[in-house]
Parts: sequence; structure tokens; C-alpha cells
Amino acid sequence: MSKKWKKIIASILSVCCLPMMFAGCKKTNNISYDFDKSGFYGLCEVFGEMGGGLDPGITNEWIADMAGALGTKSFRMWISFGDLYPVDEDDVVVPNRAKIALVRDAVDRLKAAGVKDFLAMSTAFVYPKDYPVTTGYVVPDPYEEYDMYLRFMEVQQKAYIEFVKDFPEVEYFEPANEPEMKSCIHKNGYTHGGTDLVNASYIYTQYDQVRILADLCWYTTKAVQSVNPNAKVMNPSLCGLTTTPDYLNDIYEAIESGALPAGQEKSDTDPDNYFQVLNWHPYTFGSDTVTDAWLQLQQETYQVAIDHDDGGKPVWFTEFGWTDWGEPTRQQTIADAYVGFFDMVKAEMPWVQTVMIFRLTTLATQDISLGENNFGIMYNKDDPLYGGQPKAAALAIAKYSRGENADLSGLYKYVKD
Repeated sequence: MSKKWKKIIASILSVCCLPMMFAGCKKTNNISYDFDKSGFYGLCEVFGEMGGGLDPGITNEWIADMAGALGTKSFRMWISFGDLYPVDEDDVVVPNRAKIALVRDAVDRLKAAGVKDFLAMSTAFVYPKDYPVTTGYVVPDPYEEYDMYLRFMEVQQKAYIEFVKDFPEVEYFEPANEPEMKSCIHKNGYTHGGTDLVNASYIYTQYDQVRILADLCWYTTKAVQSVNPNAKVMNPSLCGLTTTPDYLNDIYEAIESGALPAGQEKSDTDPDNYFQVLNWHPYTFGSDTVTDAWLQLQQETYQVAIDHDDGGKPVWFTEFGWTDWGEPTRQQTIADAYVGFFDMVKAEMPWVQTVMIFRLTTLATQDISLGENNFGIMYNKDDPLYGGQPKAAALAIAKYSRGENADLSGLYKYVKD
């Protein structure tokens, strides 16, 4: 059925629902969720061998060995496109073959370990040589720097095209991460160490931000599908906050406005041409388990897609997990919570295709914060006390994904004597 006819039918249904307005009438569709879920069990981790202050103990070999032992079928990669595919003075891509080789090694190891679906998430943008930036998350101002804004979109496209050629097995792409956090997308001049007052003039309004994100998705989709028609782009991962449904609604309204994408002669109001997968991070934010209120928030977020005639689109939860705050006594609670999470997703969320655990390992040398350091379901192999040991969560996840009687000896491969 065409979108035009869907909208006509939806208008008729909305009139029929008028007598029930105060009962809370929502648009519903007979939606099929028959997409492939063989990549349901996913994992997040950063490749430590890439350098740049990352934890060097998180090697490609260790990640792949643990992913295989856990039964991982999908993997989210942090990819700095600006480092792998920078451009020269003429905006021609100059591939960094040394770093590309490290990613190739990681992908090959993960494939051998049983991973089938790969997601490349952009952690740093590509910039024209004559546009120095204060962070890797800067986007040129589409009002004050319009020409540079379009060049920025074009060099992202060039980088993605080269990436898809180098990594044909990677078919999922995420052009930004957690945009609701202003530190993840902003104007030139923003600094990560700056105070809110100092950075205030470099923050995009939500109105502008969602339009920038929609442009990023549209240009990325055009790029990756020009090389691989099966490639799919997902909206930049939303934070899973109580405001996330409103934020997602604003993205849809920006697309439907007829003003996008920037720099094109014709508008494009079809969300399928911007993203083919929906994506957010459904953290529980302070609760040690998933609750009915948590479930309701996820359902309300997906309802936004249904209300914009985009129901049936798969959802990836590209980050989810709990930190134990460095307290071993919390680990069994977290293990039980993961089981409850998987049960609830499978029972109540047929639109979820993949869930990705954040993250594989604790941090041993890179100190971010107490909470961030201890999200890992495995102890870092360089941990001085528990080097290489699986936490209770890792054991629970492996049994859930591979079966209660699965051989879990691989999770102990790097345990120190």
C-alpha cells in the first residue's frame, strides 16, 4: 500500500476515533514483524588496538574470543571515519591503510567467531582540510556556513563509499551517537572541557539538530546504498530518556516538512530514504531491573513510528546494560536483570530485531568514571585482581544465547593463574 493511501485511511480512522478521544485513541496498523532475528544477541566494544588513548588491553583477538564464547551474532563497532578516511585539499579521500588494516583484522576475527551482522557507528566525522574543528563532533552551521555544511555532507559520503568498498560485510551504519547529549553534535567552537556558559553559543537547538541528523541519514543512505543496495542506515541512537519519543517525533516532522534534504533540488519526505532501522538506547537509569514503566516508555517510542506511518520498521537497541560501580556484590543482581530484559523484549517487543550489550569489558588503564569503567560483563584481562574473569552477567548471557548446558570454558581463556 502506498504512503498516500495509508495517510487517507489514517485520516478516516482518526474521524472514526473521535468519540473515543478521551479514552486515548492511537493509530494502530496490522503490522508484520517477520524480519530476520538471527542476529538478536549483540555486543558493543571499542577496538583498543586503534590507539588514541583507548585501553590497549582490549585487543582484537580477545574481543573476538569472548564474543564467540558469549554467542554473539551482531557487533557494534566504534569507527572514527575522520581517522580512517580523511580527505586532502581537494576533498579526495586519502585512506589510512594502517588503521583500516586493524579494523579488517577485527572484522575477520569476529566473523570467524560467529558474528554475522556488523554495525559501523561514526565516532568522529570527516572534515575538509580548510575547516579546522575544535572536536570530532562538530557540524558546520547550516545557516552561517551553508556551503561548508554541504561540503561536510559530501565528504562524509565519500568516506562511507570507501568504507563499504573495503568492508562489504558491514551492512549497517549509524552516522552519529546519542545526539541528545550536546557533546555529541554541536557547532565549531564547542570544547569538551568547556563550561556550559562557555559552550552555550555553540549548541544547536533541537529544531536544528534533528534536521542536521536527518540530513546525515539521507546523505549516508545515498552513499552506502550506491555501493551495496542491501546496506541499511539507522537513525543516530537516541538516549532512551522520557523525552526520547518527542525527539523521535521531531525527526519525523523534520522529514515530513518538505524542507529536506539540504542542497537537493527536490524534497524527500519518505523516512525510508533517511533510515531503514530505528535505534535507541533503552537504559533503565537507576533501576536494577526492567519495569512496567520502562516497557511503556519503549512502546511509546515505537508508537511514534507507527503514528508516522513507519510501523513495521525494525528496532536495534544498540546499547543496553548496567554498571556494577565496581561492587562485586551487585553482579548477580545484574545477571538476573539481563535475563529479565531478554524475556521482556522477546515477549513484549516484536519490533526489536537486535539488542547490543554495553559493554564487553571493564576498563583497566583508561579511566573515564566509576560508572563507565564498570559496565563490562567481563573483567579486563589486565585487571590486577580479577584479570580475564567473566562476571555473573557474562555467564547468564552466554547461557541465554547458547543454551543452559553450553560449554562456557571459552569465557575463562584469559583468566590469570
